[in-house]
Amino acid sequence: MPNKSPENTELVWHIQKRLNELGYDVSVDGDLGPRTYWDQSETLTAILDHLGGPVNLPDPAPARPSASGKKIFIDVGHGQKPDGFDPGAVNAGSGITEHQLNLIAARACATVLATAGATVSVDDSNRHNYSAGKAAKGSDICISIHHNSAGASAQGSEALYHAHKGNAQDKALAKLAAKAMAEELGVRNRGGKPMGLSVLSGARDVGVPVAIPHRAGEALARAVLEHLDG
Repeated sequence: MPNKSPENTELVWHIQKRLNELGYDVSVDGDLGPRTYWDQSETLTAILDHLGGPVNLPDPAPARPSASGKKIFIDVGHGQKPDGFDPGAVNAGSGITEHQLNLIAARACATVLATAGATVSVDDSNRHNYSAGKAAKGSDICISIHHNSAGASAQGSEALYHAHKGNAQDKALAKLAAKAMAEELGVRNRGGKPMGLSVLSGARDVGVPVAIPHRAGEALARAVLEHLDG
């Protein structure tokens, strides 16, 4: 019979499984092998009646969020600047810089978003912060990634939006980002917070929704996808 799956069809695999459960020795379609489809027919109806009714198929998997057609600009916090290299926070023991962690998180975030169909730019250019924000012009979302150094009372996940130029969309994205990263990392959710940073101002001045996430890349990407899907 045709190997297709129109509406109101039953999986051969599930029929085989039901027959086996009832004690029948069947070897059809590879005996619980690849899942193919039968069209509705009198033969199929008779089989299902004999088995006690239709086979209950699992609900289809939920559609994966798509970012197709969206442009995402990711600014790697700190790094080379016109007036010299800015490492950001530095671990005194290992010497690992914030900029190194920002780049790792940015690439992880970009991979997830690109897989979902977005066009992603990871920007680690030699620009001042305000210019880095303006470089996002034409993007649907701008993200600037940072890892701050702080004492225990200030540790956690937070995302910033511009204190004066931010809108409801910015606030919603920041809230989602902070929550997703907190859950992924098992840290306190410090939420979305307003702040007048120059990179935020630059992006907002060219009309791009923006948030700065503090920590994690893949979780951030999932938050962006949820934001776009909503």
